[in-house]
Amino acid sequence: MTTPPLPPAGPVSPRAMTRPPRARSSFGLMSLSVSAGVLVSLVVVFCLVVGGGFSVWMWLGPDIDDAKAVANQYLSRIESHDDAAAYAMLCEDARARLTPASFTALVEDAPRPASHQLGYGAFLDEPGNEAFVRVTLTDRSGAIRQTELTIANDKPWQVCGDPLI
Repeated sequence: MTTPPLPPAGPVSPRAMTRPPRARSSFGLMSLSVSAGVLVSLVVVFCLVVGGGFSVWMWLGPDIDDAKAVANQYLSRIESHDDAAAYAMLCEDARARLTPASFTALVEDAPRPASHQLGYGAFLDEPGNEAFVRVTLTDRSGAIRQTELTIANDKPWQVCGDPLI
C-alpha cells in the first residue's frame, strides 16, 4: 500500500490552508425562480381580471348605437314635421323649459332641417347613461350646419340639453 505524498516542507501559504470552495446550493436560485414565477402569475391574473371586466362591459354594457338610433328617430320626426312626437322624445328638463308651441317655433327658427347625417357618438359618463351624437343638418335651402345632440338614458333614451338645433 502506498502512502500519500507529504506536503512540501517550508512555509505554507494561507491559500493552501483554506478549504476548497463548496458547491453552491441551487436552493437560493430555485427560491428566486419560484418567487418570480408567482409574481408573473399574479400580474397575468390581474391583467386578465381587469381586461376581462373591461371586455364584458364593452360587450354587455350600453351600446352607442341605441343613442344614435334615438337621435336618428328624433331628427326624422322633426324633418317630417311631426313636432309633437319629437317633443315627446325630449327629457323632462327640456320639456320643463319648452312648451310644445315654443319647441315648434324653435325648430322653425333654426331653420327646420330637411335631412341629416349622423356622425361620431360617444358616452359622456362611464356607466353609459349619457351620450352625445354629432349630426350634420341640411335645411331646405341647402345650408349645412353641424351640431351635437345630448342623449340621456332616462329609460328610455331621450334627447336632453339643447333640443336642437
